[in-house]
Amino acid sequence: MTSTVQSINFSDLGPTGKYWLGAFDPNSPIHRFLPLGPLDSISLSEERNQYWRDRTTDRKILVEGIGNSNLPLSSTQSAALERLNDPSSLCVVSGQQPGLAGGPLYTFNKILSAVVFAKRLESEWDRPVIPILWDGGEDHDYEEINHLDWLSFQGGPVRFEIDRTVEGDRPAYTLPFDSSQLDFLIEFIGSVHPPPDFRQSLEEFLQEIQGQSKTWTDFFDILWLKILSNHPLLV
Repeated sequence: MTSTVQSINFSDLGPTGKYWLGAFDPNSPIHRFLPLGPLDSISLSEERNQYWRDRTTDRKILVEGIGNSNLPLSSTQSAALERLNDPSSLCVVSGQQPGLAGGPLYTFNKILSAVVFAKRLESEWDRPVIPILWDGGEDHDYEEINHLDWLSFQGGPVRFEIDRTVEGDRPAYTLPFDSSQLDFLIEFIGSVHPPPDFRQSLEEFLQEIQGQSKTWTDFFDILWLKILSNHPLLV
């Protein structure tokens, strides 16, 4: 038996490449391999819907695992957790390693995409679909998660970095939350951002999460749950 290996030029994968552009073209043949395309005009595969209807899994383990995290859920999120017990329910999962103050901006894009996509699937497939944020708290690259870049009102990005040394490859979920660092973060935001009407509410919001967090991953998870408290997001 022989096989053929074909290579794809890296330039073809970028934003101006044919594969990227094809993903946003409903008539592109690439959608034979991407039945869940990014455009609303691309219909979702009914075959895939039926594929999941014919399969079952132990939902009790999943529901208990999420519930045992003891994260504060809104009423909408608690209802979503209960809906996971439904044998017909599905999940749309997006993931990100924990980052300071919620991580980079694309974290929001990931989570929002999962929330919107789950809502669309639920409507089109007539079954419960719950968006889930997978927290990559086992990540041990501390230098990737210990800082925040902020666009200051004076122009250009400025960086806040946690002044802390972590020895060895410790997963993020094992790092205890240092409340003094949050005080420095709030002070930093106040120094680089003009005093708008919402600054006090932002400080109070972060301080509320601080009181509920034992680790930096707790802070990351609770922050996103509260930001999207009106949506059925689970972590």
